[in-house]
Amino acid sequence: MHRQWYRWRLVGVGSFAFVAVFLVLTLATGTTSATGGDRRRQAPDFALQTLEGRTVRLSALRGKKVVLLNFWATWCPPCRQEMPTLQQLYTDYKKRGLEILAIDSEPAAKAAVRAFVQELRLTFPVLLDPQREVSRQYRVPGLPVSVLIDRDGVIRHMGVGYRNWTDQEAKRDVERLLE
Repeated sequence: MHRQWYRWRLVGVGSFAFVAVFLVLTLATGTTSATGGDRRRQAPDFALQTLEGRTVRLSALRGKKVVLLNFWATWCPPCRQEMPTLQQLYTDYKKRGLEILAIDSEPAAKAAVRAFVQELRLTFPVLLDPQREVSRQYRVPGLPVSVLIDRDGVIRHMGVGYRNWTDQEAKRDVERLLE
């Protein structure tokens, strides 16, 4: 019995350590929520190819658009669940200046990504990062990860895990940046 308690205690300490390391890494990026905070970090620039072979450069959107980067993969259940809410957000806010860039980092998965995009009828740009260079630049610890970037190219929010982008809190975060 004592040995089992000890084992569970180690699991708890290990989980705490993982969360602590994650928080330290997240805070080290200088990200902040869209609702406040004064730590700011310029979003690292990148250029990636779309499924159609067009190059999209983040810096080309600076000064023009609020950008929501979404790091995802076809095999990720929370990503699959989140994508329809991203599509709805895009439909609702693209005319007001929101750009969504969905970044897939699966090596050699172009056909699977194309099928996924067609199945969910996604209309925002889907970019391919097969060497995970951009994922490393943004210190993506898992999937999905969403990064909100203001028109000045400053990261205003970085979140890990599923988020319903159609709920009021998510819409408020986007609307604050669009104002």
